[in-house]
Amino acid sequence: MEKRRQCVSQSRGGHGRTRSLFGLAFWATSFCMLQVWRADLVATTSAWCRGFRLALDGEARSAKLACRARKAAAAAKAADAAKAADAAKAADAANQTKPKRRGRKAAAPKPPDAKDAADGPAPPAPDRSWEQKRDQMLLVAVRIVSHGGTQGSGFVISNSHNGTYVLTNHHVIRDSIHQHDRWDPLAESSKKVDRFMPVTVESFDYDEQGRHLRTVQTPADIVAYSMYGDKWSFEGDLALVKLRAPITNPAAAVIAEGDFGEVRALDEIVMFGCPDASELPLPTTGHVASLSEQRAGIGLMLSQVFGNPGSSGSAVFRYSSKQSRYEVIAIHSLTDSRGSLTDVGKGCFLRLAIQAPEIHKFLRLHKLEGLLGLETGQSNESNESKAHPE
Repeated sequence: MEKRRQCVSQSRGGHGRTRSLFGLAFWATSFCMLQVWRADLVATTSAWCRGFRLALDGEARSAKLACRARKAAAAAKAADAAKAADAAKAADAANQTKPKRRGRKAAAPKPPDAKDAADGPAPPAPDRSWEQKRDQMLLVAVRIVSHGGTQGSGFVISNSHNGTYVLTNHHVIRDSIHQHDRWDPLAESSKKVDRFMPVTVESFDYDEQGRHLRTVQTPADIVAYSMYGDKWSFEGDLALVKLRAPITNPAAAVIAEGDFGEVRALDEIVMFGCPDASELPLPTTGHVASLSEQRAGIGLMLSQVFGNPGSSGSAVFRYSSKQSRYEVIAIHSLTDSRGSLTDVGKGCFLRLAIQAPEIHKFLRLHKLEGLLGLETGQSNESNESKAHPE
């Protein structure tokens, strides 16, 4: 028993010393870690304080610079004002030293006329630009309906004692032309003979603001035409019709052949027509895209103006600074596939038009060049018989 007690007391003493060593090591480690954390905290706090102090110094420096700049600007402004005042004083002194000239007394204002005072203030002058656009573009545009129901556009090219003539495309009134063979006993051969069916021309009247008032339908006879054909037999796609009754609409001015050289690419243009069976002519603005297009040797103008089926025969206008008026520089005929928006033939913003020189050639070919330049109230008896179909 005594030996067992000694062993137990020895073991207890060993465990006690072990606990003391562990405790000492723990507190030593804690103390070291506390010293390290304290050193890091002091370093971090010092760096933050240093940065805050630098920021405050920068703001103070910026404020000082701004204050100096304001003072310098105020000083410069004051110096300029002083210089201006000195210059004004010098000018006044110079004027005082010059001898004064006697001038004429200002005329007394003329008293208003009693009649003018009774009538009140004069009415505002009419808008000449609007009247010019109405008379030279809007009123000349018409709609064409062929014998077969095809609808297209056109414009009045002449309106005089000789009658009213409208220019359009051949393919618009193509179904109103019937061809048949007739035997010629002298030549012992047959030849093609045209039989023309009447077409309908719809003209339009407007009020002073351009609002539609009425539509006048007039039958018309085909006078002359040039074949539309394909890309090899294209002859110009032009057709001239004469109304059976006169109308009051003015005629468009076609640019002279010699003046067509003034037309340039990117010139602003206006196209008036009845796209997609529109009840009224509608304007479309754009510009000349190219003057180098051709079809079977016929000169065409590529224009960037939006249109739909029914725009064929529309006049393409350009303002001439030389003549101070809107002139027809081309007549729309074809669409260009490069400007198609859909695959169904509708919505195209690139269009091909027959140039004005080709219109002059067409009229000369049919001995109708005298129609151009005739206004309402004029006549050309020498061309009267030539204007009627045989």
